[in-house]
Amino acid sequence: MMENPEELPRTNVRENVKCQIPCLGMTTVKCKFGPHLLVSVDVYGSSEELKTPRTTIKLEDLPVTLKLLGSQFILSGVAARQPGHYVAYCRRATGHWEVFNDLSKSVKGTTATELIQPVLLMYAAID
Repeated sequence: MMENPEELPRTNVRENVKCQIPCLGMTTVKCKFGPHLLVSVDVYGSSEELKTPRTTIKLEDLPVTLKLLGSQFILSGVAARQPGHYVAYCRRATGHWEVFNDLSKSVKGTTATELIQPVLLMYAAID
């Protein structure tokens, strides 16, 4: 388990990488992130278990900020599985959560203690 789950141990420079196109041997690869970071967290087991996700979590237990390669990102949304379909949770700048559900006629507020089955976390870069 990582000591600080909000800081991901990655590097943005890979040296001595074999070229994918004809060149004189090795090259250096640098990574740069755009304004959004999408993190897939869909956790399933074997094909027999596809109907039963292994992970449920409270919204408040998701990392609000991530530091990655010198960039900082803030949690702005979550796509989550509900029986038969998906819903979107939007985290407002105030920290309040809203649920966007196509089976509901309106957007609803929710609490950070709501249990969800996350599929995708959406982060926005902080300038």
